[in-house]
Amino acid sequence: MTIEEKMEYFRQLSIDAANKQSEEEVNSYKQSLDEEFEAYKEKVDHLSETQESALKSRVLSDAKKDLSAKQSEMRKEVTENRKILRNKLFTRVKSELDEFRKTDEYTKSLINQIKNLMDTYRDYEITFIIDPTDSHLFAEIHEATGAKMELGNKDFKGGIRCMVPEKNILIDESYQTRWLEEKERFSVNL
Repeated sequence: MTIEEKMEYFRQLSIDAANKQSEEEVNSYKQSLDEEFEAYKEKVDHLSETQESALKSRVLSDAKKDLSAKQSEMRKEVTENRKILRNKLFTRVKSELDEFRKTDEYTKSLINQIKNLMDTYRDYEITFIIDPTDSHLFAEIHEATGAKMELGNKDFKGGIRCMVPEKNILIDESYQTRWLEEKERFSVNL
């Protein structure tokens, strides 16, 4: 299983767990709102039977306003919970990535990425940029690939970046970029 497949599998598990948790919370909120609404509706019906039609109209209007306000409040709460869940999920993903970077699999994945890019751009001069926090892996990666490499001057949380000057291309396979892209695209659907 390649690193991309592992990352996709992990991302899918994380998304599924977040979606399930969100769905449970939303169902709970919906049930609570339905119960409150039914209780309030019974009260309004009883009052409307004993009062004049003008009072009935006013009470129904007030009920709709209260319901709308409660729904608005619930929507805000759900939105806030989505943000919290999303932040928790991506904090956990970042932590898992940090742990992954301590493994031999991480080194192997960097070597494979470099070899694949070298095959893709074999007719061009390529420079690979390694995260400065991975400097301890520099010699091992260089020995395994023979690639032209340099240490980056800014931490990009793992992965690699690659420059192909002749084609004016910068390939960014850094974990920070991927993490930010996934966080931007991610949404909790209810």
